[in-house]
Amino acid sequence: MSSSLAKTRRNQVLESNRLTDSTGQGVAVTVGGDSTLDLALRNNVITGTNSAAARIDAAGTSDLCAEITGNTFGANLEFVESTTGSFRVEQFGNAMGNLLATLNTFTTGSIVVSGTVESVADGNCLIP
Repeated sequence: MSSSLAKTRRNQVLESNRLTDSTGQGVAVTVGGDSTLDLALRNNVITGTNSAAARIDAAGTSDLCAEITGNTFGANLEFVESTTGSFRVEQFGNAMGNLLATLNTFTTGSIVVSGTVESVADGNCLIP
């Protein structure tokens, strides 16, 4: 007997929020196991954190695709990749996210990458 298990696919949109004075990360997103996540961070203001403004982790055999644009970050935007699946970010640019940095504002901090993030074209992620 054989069986086929499809990956669980989720969409998450965080848009037009103001997150301030967090004792930890402003936004923390982790996808693991055998899941698929399409994530949008659009037009948010994330400042006053004691850690990263946003941290996005992909682990296990998960697949993650993110659209991140129009945000204001008051600390680092961190990407942590330890997946055997894929970690894709629309308009990421080079290995350090040079293009993505122009699509968002950093009052302090920068883009920090651990692992490999693949840059894909705008509209590649399946996000409403």
